[in-house]
Amino acid sequence: MTSTRLDGRKSDEIRPLYCSQSLLNRADGSGRFEQGKSAVLCGVHGPMEVKINQEQLDKSTLEVNFRPMVGLPGTREKKYETVIRNTFENAILSGLHPRTLIQMNAQVLWDDGCVLATAINAVTLALIDAGIPVKNIISASTCLIDGEGQLVIDPTLKELETPSSSIHTFAFDSTTQGVVFSESIGSYSEDDYFRCLEICCAAATKIHAFMRTALEKKLEKENQY
Repeated sequence: MTSTRLDGRKSDEIRPLYCSQSLLNRADGSGRFEQGKSAVLCGVHGPMEVKINQEQLDKSTLEVNFRPMVGLPGTREKKYETVIRNTFENAILSGLHPRTLIQMNAQVLWDDGCVLATAINAVTLALIDAGIPVKNIISASTCLIDGEGQLVIDPTLKELETPSSSIHTFAFDSTTQGVVFSESIGSYSEDDYFRCLEICCAAATKIHAFMRTALEKKLEKENQY
């Protein structure tokens, strides 16, 4: 049974989505992704020259910079940098560009909850725009289990600040729907985990379909000129 939330959504309903590409002139590719009022802009540079101490002989080096909406990066941002790098390390065909650097710069424009999932989706758009070869398209989503045991998908910042038993973020390979990243915070049972996995997979599938439709429309428009 679903319940109505403060913003009028049902508990299993994601926020309105928006995405765009090619927004940064000085980047090789860029992508902006919005989930409701949460928005992240990502710029990708590369493959380009890499410092000798970062050079890898058999593949490209991935560098991620995550910037908050205001102020300097802190512990949370450093953690997100590691998450994004690890998430995309296996998706990018880095062996095609050994001894080079691929840099991903994510800037939070507005944080109204689920900013990590929003950032992962923005990185996906930016990599595609930059023409970086990838094995699969990655999409991400977040859910929480509230104090009454109700699953809430794509929570807002206010919902995340309300006492809850656990918060779960997943990123999926769109081809196989396999999990490429998983983070769970709080107290939950094994059954809770798989319930969250299922609802987040369904949400990520919708997000991937949305991105794919947007990319197809962009390509169709470009081919008209």
